[in-house]
Amino acid sequence: MVFCSRIEEAKALSEAFNKHGKRVAFLAGATSEEERARLIKRLESDEDVVDKLDYLFSVDVLNEGVDIPSVNQIIMLRPTQSAIVFVQQLGRGLRKSKAKRYLEVIDFIGNYENNYMLPIALYGDRSCSKEKLRRIVHNNFLPGASTVYFTDVVRERIFESLNKNNFLELRQLKESYQLVKSKLGHAPMMLDFLALGDKDPYLFIQKKKSYYNFRQYADPYESTLNASQCKLLEFICLELANGRRLEEVALLRYLMQHTQIDVPAFIQYMQNKYQLTTSAATVASVVNVLGMQFFKTADAQKYGNMPLVNANADSICLSEKFSKMLANKEFYSYVNDALAYAEKRFLADYKPAKFANVR
Repeated sequence: MVFCSRIEEAKALSEAFNKHGKRVAFLAGATSEEERARLIKRLESDEDVVDKLDYLFSVDVLNEGVDIPSVNQIIMLRPTQSAIVFVQQLGRGLRKSKAKRYLEVIDFIGNYENNYMLPIALYGDRSCSKEKLRRIVHNNFLPGASTVYFTDVVRERIFESLNKNNFLELRQLKESYQLVKSKLGHAPMMLDFLALGDKDPYLFIQKKKSYYNFRQYADPYESTLNASQCKLLEFICLELANGRRLEEVALLRYLMQHTQIDVPAFIQYMQNKYQLTTSAATVASVVNVLGMQFFKTADAQKYGNMPLVNANADSICLSEKFSKMLANKEFYSYVNDALAYAEKRFLADYKPAKFANVR
């Protein structure tokens, strides 16, 4: 299977291959479903007949959603900045087949500036943490029982590419946003990037303080949010969505659905839902953070110095001002999206045994 960038290129190459005795065909987005199925069947055929295909050239199709286990050679002629597209193309040849001993991958692009995409694509980590990616390459490991070996030359080229690349470059972040938007057909939220994006959406927060701010930069629209709501979104994104602690996130998500909760009930809730052992002291710390008492005056002011929760001896509830703000559907959606993302980010690395009996 050969992945091309343009129809003209696919046509010219298929003609050249035919002249050299290879049986080839090409398909593009305009190719009908019936014709696609027929060409794939010809490529999969084990019989040495005239109708069998040796190569199938593809333009913007077959990246995903097509299962052809017998493919034993992938040729990449399409440059891409997306780790997702890269691994989708690679994945067309990674299915096992009794007649296939190995997969051969030939990349004619030679885009060494993007070598950093190899560990991102193979390991599936989209945080773009240079330290984590270096560790992946150094240890030669993949999730599960698989392993991958990088030669010294390849390893050094990946490290060099990592050193040169700026993952927070606005152009790259905006391209990533537009890629997911085009897949969805509408503006994405943070959770959409976990399913469809080639970058962790926390990179947008690192660059613009909140996902809302980044979206207004990359894809401006007329918003209903006021300055106080924007500051609170920066607080939630910068202080809570980093995945460092789950309790603040879980408490806000609970209170957005229920009226109130007392400390013992919240401790039990954390144990039941997340198997996370917490304590009254930790809950008091959580209330301090969400009530803005934890922060110095200057830091509290930059977030609007407005408590998100109130607590007394009996219970914890949302503050009246924050609760009223949540009546704005647009604000609610950004808060809920950021908190849902934060929960998933924490749970992705969370191991219950690591947190047991330590609080």
